[in-house]
Amino acid sequence: MNYVSLLETVHNRQLKARAIDRLVETDEFEKLWTKSDEQKKKDGLWFIKNQSLEQLKDWMLTHPSRDLSSLSHRELVTLAKQKGVKNYSRLLRAELIRELGYDKATKDKSDGVTNPGNETNVQESEH
Repeated sequence: MNYVSLLETVHNRQLKARAIDRLVETDEFEKLWTKSDEQKKKDGLWFIKNQSLEQLKDWMLTHPSRDLSSLSHRELVTLAKQKGVKNYSRLLRAELIRELGYDKATKDKSDGVTNPGNETNVQESEH
């Protein structure tokens, strides 16, 4: 790895860390964290430690205690896409909430978690 690549890598990791820091400092994250069971907290912590910003956002978006009515249309569309709702891009906000509410009640709540399930931390394995 040359010096420029090293600088880019460090810079990108700093940007991700700042973005995660901003996300974790929100009231919304705090509410979800306090309502989380131990497994949900482990998953969230794994995403934070491994700087998985998108997975942490998904963790928040698919959190079981999350009120679907508080989500924007864009967030609902994203969630519907992840959950495999048919014709999600054509649905209105209320229709998305209804579909996702049904989906959430019938599917395993851990579907949105992409944590590999082991305790191995990517950063620790690099050392």
